[in-house]
Amino acid sequence: MIKKRRTFTFLILSFLILILSISFLLVFTSCSSDIAEMILTLSGKKDSVYFRVKNFENQIHQGGRGFTSPHSITIYDRNKIILAKLYDRDFEYVSIEQIPPYLIDLLLIKEDFTFFTHKGIVPRRILVSMLKNIKYKRNAFGGSTITQQVSKLLFTDQKKTIVRKIKEMITAFYLEKILTKEQILEIYLNIAFFGYGRYGISKAAEFYFNKKVEQLNFSESAMIISIISSPERFSPIKNKDITKAKLSYLMERAKKIGYVDPKIADYTKNDFIDSYDFQKLGTKSYLDIENKAPWVKNYVVDFIEQNYGLAKAFEYDFEIYTTIDINAQFALQDSVNTYISDILPQKLNSIEDENKIEISTVTVNPDSGEILSFIGGKKLSPLNEFNRAFYSKRQVGSIFKPFLYLYAFINSIITPLSIFEDKPLKLELQNQLWEPKNYGNQYFGNVFIFDAIKKSLNSVMIQVTQNIDLNKFIDWFNENIALYLDKKTKENVMPYLSIGLGTFEFSALDIASMYTGISSLGNLKKPYLIEKIISHQDTVYNNIKEESYSLIETKYIKELTWILGMTSQKGGTSYYAKTETKFNYPVYSKTGTTNNGMDSWFVGFTKGLLTVVWTGYDLNDGKIPLTGGGFSAYLYYIYTQTIYPFFAEDYQFNDEYGKLVEICTDSLLIANLSCPNKVILYLPFEIIPQQNCNIHQ
Repeated sequence: MIKKRRTFTFLILSFLILILSISFLLVFTSCSSDIAEMILTLSGKKDSVYFRVKNFENQIHQGGRGFTSPHSITIYDRNKIILAKLYDRDFEYVSIEQIPPYLIDLLLIKEDFTFFTHKGIVPRRILVSMLKNIKYKRNAFGGSTITQQVSKLLFTDQKKTIVRKIKEMITAFYLEKILTKEQILEIYLNIAFFGYGRYGISKAAEFYFNKKVEQLNFSESAMIISIISSPERFSPIKNKDITKAKLSYLMERAKKIGYVDPKIADYTKNDFIDSYDFQKLGTKSYLDIENKAPWVKNYVVDFIEQNYGLAKAFEYDFEIYTTIDINAQFALQDSVNTYISDILPQKLNSIEDENKIEISTVTVNPDSGEILSFIGGKKLSPLNEFNRAFYSKRQVGSIFKPFLYLYAFINSIITPLSIFEDKPLKLELQNQLWEPKNYGNQYFGNVFIFDAIKKSLNSVMIQVTQNIDLNKFIDWFNENIALYLDKKTKENVMPYLSIGLGTFEFSALDIASMYTGISSLGNLKKPYLIEKIISHQDTVYNNIKEESYSLIETKYIKELTWILGMTSQKGGTSYYAKTETKFNYPVYSKTGTTNNGMDSWFVGFTKGLLTVVWTGYDLNDGKIPLTGGGFSAYLYYIYTQTIYPFFAEDYQFNDEYGKLVEICTDSLLIANLSCPNKVILYLPFEIIPQQNCNIHQ
């Protein structure tokens, strides 16, 4: 029986050798020119292999097709300065001396245990592999040495064919003739694919562990080597159980030959994957080679993904031109860092609240709608990618009040000199008692409207709101202020009396859109960020700018805007923030604070520059309540101080619609030199008093 089996095995082996020989001759005959060219390239020309691979550090070798540059997506600012550049593939060459010895040992244990003794190919391994392919009826080959794998990566199209396999074996033989074993290992570890667009061990270490390759420990090295045959399929990012199985197999082999201490092997295969948080690492298939404005890059990438798909964008090397100004963006990012490190710790005095608090900011040119800068959170990371500036809807508090006051001015319900009694209110709404309060329960008795706006008095706002037909106001609001907001956001604004306290939810971008009509003195603009997309000089996308929408008469907006300039003066809601930050430019603004103190808002604007700032607790779980003037106003002033001279200028208030006049607040007539109490206001001509004060001589 044994003799028959040996005879049968001998016949099978003889048959396979015959088939292999015939295949070799056929391949050599049909592809003799290709093979001859490869041999000519390799023979005695060391620089065409080892040194050529080393010298093409910024390019990826595409199996038999030579070295090619990765495809890219480039994002520009409004002045054609690169904000971010992404590649679909990444490669960085490192010398074998930089690679930990145990990583190389683990590679040999897994892939090619006889690497330092064979001559490029191991016939027995090839034969065993072919028998397995016949037995399981598949065409997977296998059995390749590391030298063969280098040959496959460098000189073949990597298709699973007999032709490719023969080419691989021939070139492997010649590689062994002209290169040292160390050079072959170095090439392999630098050109092997490690998943997610990363080529080479250096980029694998950076991607999976955020480390330099020389910093990898034993367990990290083992993980990378264990998944090398199919890095994305076996990756812990996709399936930790598969990774553990592959790692376990490698550790068992390492233990079997006595290479590793059993305790280290058991920890690596049982505990390492579970204890390591791979979610904190990069998981995207593109590479941030240059990324000066991470929030901008993320927004643009999402836009491209949704509208074109990243694969197409890379294939066609998209160039995206944005409205972002790199100087404004850098100023904002620097100001946020100052705000986080210097202002928030003083204001909060609580590490717990500092960790919970978040920030978003957007700056728009109100005359054009161009978004000049924005951030979506304190710090962009894989765990904090949500763009709050564009997508987080929060209650806005008092920054909604100016729209109600503007409507009341237009419809002659009030003037800046109207007087209301600022007092505690008790209102019965739908059989329930409602007591809207001023901030700090402070009340001032009889006050002018301009002072109520300056101090952001809730009691007066509610009284004014009671005099407004809220259904008509909402119609006006939707047609003139919220024109560019999404349908759902507009539908959520209901004719409730609490509208005067900003109880409805908007994003920072929504607020910027709403305020463009005021800050441009009457022309509502839709904010936008992407100007155009170019692919190899062809235009793929060109932003169709919304027509400027004429809001209302300029005189009413100027009437309101002048008063909003008082909020940063003494007694105004942002006065202390302005003085403490030493802000010294004219600006018009409104603070906003929600009832529970979980949201702090600030809107500041002048001609050419409009900025909305939000500081708040995402989960409404902060212990220290926030205010608009006590928090967001600081970031606004720090940031705007640096960019104001380059983007902004003050309004001209004396025009054909009205002018600045000094009013005696005792007589409500034109003030004279003797009047002790007076205020300067911008008033339309039709409501300017025609007489001088007759009380003070």
